[in-house]
Amino acid sequence: MPEIGALTANPAPLGALMTFAIVLLLSAVVLRRGEGENPISTRLDEHAANVRTADGQEIERVNVLRDDHALAKREGLSGRLHGLPMWRTAEIEMRAAAMKQNVGRYLLVRLALAGVLFAIITVVLHKPLFGLAGAAVGWFLPRMMVKRKATKRLVAFEAQLAEALDLLVGALRAGHGFLQAIESTAREMDDPLRTELGRVIEQVNVGGSLTDALTQLTQRVPSYDVQLLASAIAVQRQSGGNLAEILENLAHTVRERRRVKGEVKALTSGPKLSGTILGLMPVAMCVYFIAISDQFREVMLGTTKGQAMLAFAAVWTFIGWFMAQQVAKVEY
Repeated sequence: MPEIGALTANPAPLGALMTFAIVLLLSAVVLRRGEGENPISTRLDEHAANVRTADGQEIERVNVLRDDHALAKREGLSGRLHGLPMWRTAEIEMRAAAMKQNVGRYLLVRLALAGVLFAIITVVLHKPLFGLAGAAVGWFLPRMMVKRKATKRLVAFEAQLAEALDLLVGALRAGHGFLQAIESTAREMDDPLRTELGRVIEQVNVGGSLTDALTQLTQRVPSYDVQLLASAIAVQRQSGGNLAEILENLAHTVRERRRVKGEVKALTSGPKLSGTILGLMPVAMCVYFIAISDQFREVMLGTTKGQAMLAFAAVWTFIGWFMAQQVAKVEY
């Protein structure tokens, strides 16, 4: 066991890596237990709108709740990190997935997972290159889970939208006002549409305009159908017209788009599956030969040339899979 002996003779890098990973995990746990959510502050923060001056320049929103600790965090490291593109991207993705966790805690967990996987793989395989690959997996895996949750929520919302528009049309023709129609529709629908319509109603109730509430709905739910709904209502409120008829036509448009989307998905499922299979075949063959051949395993894992070949093959396999998925992707 020469490798274990060499590792034991020089344990400083391993100890540093393990200490780094443990500190990150403990920090995530402490942040999770120490940052309690204030329901009143959370609700006001969800429905607070930016204040704009007369000349159109945006100024900072003033929080009506005096919270010195939150202000200190905003002025400190968290405030500086909030302007980073990575922070803003994580915030948008978590909002689309309806996750209320702290963005800093989420990024810290991703960093901790990357450090832990890097340390474990480096200890087991004694290959820092594979450890870096494991760190990349640990960094991007939570993001993939968040985006998958956001996608599922978006699909569920779009599946309910046509029915919700029919209920809105029925309520408007029955004599209800638009806000009353939204409220009655929200009571009849399930999540996630019920939650989003409830947020729109609450934003209007706390003093916001309906147009701003619908604009924020398009930011939380990145759907073209929702953008059509917000645009149609905004135009109707400015120019007038029969809102019930507009929403009825919009419901027909949404249904037609869902039909076309289903047909496109059926036509492109074959190429997507073929690209996935072709992308997995080199990985499966490599694992198979490493498992059955000692010579192949020694050359590919134990030499610098073999590791470079594996890295080269992995990069180009990913590029091929990505191009196959993009070719089968249809924008509509």
